[in-house]
Amino acid sequence: MDLYYPGLDALPTLHEDIIDKDTPHLETERLKRDLAAMLAMDATAARSIHSQSPQHTAILSDETTAGAIKLQSWWRQRAAQHQLATLMLEKFEADEARRRMREQRLVEDTLQLLDRLALQTHLTNEAYLAKCRKNHQNRVAYSIQCLYRRHSAKKRPTTSAALATPTFDASAFFRPDSS
Repeated sequence: MDLYYPGLDALPTLHEDIIDKDTPHLETERLKRDLAAMLAMDATAARSIHSQSPQHTAILSDETTAGAIKLQSWWRQRAAQHQLATLMLEKFEADEARRRMREQRLVEDTLQLLDRLALQTHLTNEAYLAKCRKNHQNRVAYSIQCLYRRHSAKKRPTTSAALATPTFDASAFFRPDSS
């Protein structure tokens, strides 16, 4: 879908006389901006470029212009690489922070599970030991009761009826079969 704006040419054309008239001024301004940026980054390189051009207001030769364009291209490339490296470093640090947080959460969850397992094992062992202690107490109580009954049976006074041996008729138990 083409947008049409009345009074505006989609591809404006510049007249040659406008280009020729403004070209030295534009190149001089661009060179000044480039030199200011280079001076901020590397003063030695800026001085060497500045000393090579005799006058800033004069029209630069094609070789100097090509060198300035190459230098500007190189400078923009380095600035873009630096910006890309900075962005990638920030992304890497954010990813690392997320990874470390995820690992920390996993470690905490694992420690919590291990604590629960240790507690569960401890409670199971305590229940088993309590059962063993209870069984031991029951065996000891039973032994004490048996010993007490034997002891009390020996200490009981005996009566004359108890001393008399009962008469026992063996014939009552052993009856021969009548056939």
